[in-house]
Amino acid sequence: MTKPSLFRQLSTFAQTIVQEAVHSRLILTCMVVFAVGVGLALFLGEIAITETRQIQSGILAAFLRIAIVFILTLFTISSMVRDINDNTVLIYLSLPLKRSVFLLGKFSGYALVAFCLCILAACMLVLFSPLSNVWPWVISLFLESLLVVVFGLACALSFVNIPAAFAAVTGFYFLSRSIGAVVLMAHGPMVTSDSIGDSIMTAFVEGLAFLLPALDRFTRSEWIMHGQANPVEWSTIIPQTIIYLLLLFSVALFDFYRKNF
Repeated sequence: MTKPSLFRQLSTFAQTIVQEAVHSRLILTCMVVFAVGVGLALFLGEIAITETRQIQSGILAAFLRIAIVFILTLFTISSMVRDINDNTVLIYLSLPLKRSVFLLGKFSGYALVAFCLCILAACMLVLFSPLSNVWPWVISLFLESLLVVVFGLACALSFVNIPAAFAAVTGFYFLSRSIGAVVLMAHGPMVTSDSIGDSIMTAFVEGLAFLLPALDRFTRSEWIMHGQANPVEWSTIIPQTIIYLLLLFSVALFDFYRKNF
């Protein structure tokens, strides 16, 4: 009996994850949440005096971004923790299957689910914004979702606890989104003291900004509102995505190999 090809193995894992998303009614849940976002955008847009469409699209884009990140995080972590607690991982590892292929297959499935959610978000946004403004935003959201998924996978393997892993991913995400503003405040005009403590704090903030991905440059609402995505922004988004995907997946793989199931 010949061993299945790598593509066949990865596609099998991806199909399993998609089936799990369907059975858990993830897509239906997302549609309900997205419909709430559309209703919120319509309601708040009526309050605006000018540029109603731009404001509605910006509100909906911000809502969908947060919703997709949180839904994907919960789905990834709960799915992986359940596989560990139910000893499903042991069943897979009893087969002639490398741990790296198993982890890459799981990530491929979660990435496919993220792609489906991003497409669904795009269908909502084209109701308020031109397609030329929507597609760069959606591509950036997909790249951002990949980073969240792979970090959620690493946290699920490390903590094997849904609340702890979810808290870690949430902290990572919001800190990555706000670290640019934190750096600006550390160097702002309000900081006038030259004490050693302030210098240490500034150096710490700069070091943290160097280590974290600059998610504040990803998936910006003004792209939807005014279509201002430019090549300079993409020249930082794409390399960061590749680097952090490889780094975070390596961390998850290292933790997975050192575990004795």
